[in-house]
Amino acid sequence: IAFFLWNSPPDQQLTALAENGALRQHLHAEIDRLIDHPHFFRFICEFTPQWLNLDRFDVLSVDERRFPHLNRTIRSRLRLEPSETVAYLIRQDRPVTELVQADYILADDAVASYYGLTDLSESGFAFTPVPHKGGIGGLLTQAAVLAGLSNGREPNPVKRGAWLARRIIAEPPADPPPNVPQLPESENSSLTLRQKLEAHRNQPGCVKCHSGIDPWGLPFEQYDASGRRRTDPVDAASALPDGTAVDGVDSLKQYLATDRSDQITYNLIKHLATWASGRTLAWTELEQLQAWSRQLTPEHRTCRRILHDLIDSPLFLTK
Repeated sequence: IAFFLWNSPPDQQLTALAENGALRQHLHAEIDRLIDHPHFFRFICEFTPQWLNLDRFDVLSVDERRFPHLNRTIRSRLRLEPSETVAYLIRQDRPVTELVQADYILADDAVASYYGLTDLSESGFAFTPVPHKGGIGGLLTQAAVLAGLSNGREPNPVKRGAWLARRIIAEPPADPPPNVPQLPESENSSLTLRQKLEAHRNQPGCVKCHSGIDPWGLPFEQYDASGRRRTDPVDAASALPDGTAVDGVDSLKQYLATDRSDQITYNLIKHLATWASGRTLAWTELEQLQAWSRQLTPEHRTCRRILHDLIDSPLFLTK
């Protein structure tokens, strides 16, 4: 438990309970104690970047002429935003759907200013309400995520769509076949982005995968390569793989929170369970996790509750 939630050996209290055979009796109280302790953030800062693949943001080469605001100082603050968000969701036992749709962010002065918010007087990261349909709130529209899925000059809807499918709803696309040409660079203005994507999909071997990727990525055209909401209107409409029409990220978030909550829940459980067990999960274990996530009622689909249930499950107790 300590190595999972603290990324360190157990302390004296946890060790004493184990030695006295009393840990099972006090298991959930100890889980709560470890979650509320400052050491819990060690786990968060290791788990969250791996889950969300934030290393792309770490190595991103930004076009400083286009995005002078995305400097080294603000990047270090934006890099913390996803971890602060996940820590808040778990500690406050928030609904899993707030991973994708929330009316707040966790921000310090620098992060709030980056998103165009003002009057934030708190020191450090704090709960910050955001305007309705303001384009931020939840993990999907955090700058560290979206900028990391660009090339530092232009956004990439294919990468953004594949990331959502793989990291949020557990529908990972297949690896592309070898020797598939890349999407043409945006400087070629003779074709719109949609026309380029359509031409790319029509190449042999591309349509099957891209039909499950591009629809998720097109709504993110509302955001530039630095992860900020564009000020100029863009066509961000998309027909999702199941035929649902969305007109941008706000309606995409609503759809995910309403129609894909099962998959969002399963995805979180799967990533937590993989981290907790320290190994790749077997297919039988993944099937068990899927069944568990489907059985959870809405009031039980909360982040802290899921962490409790995972630690109290055979997968963790007998690993």
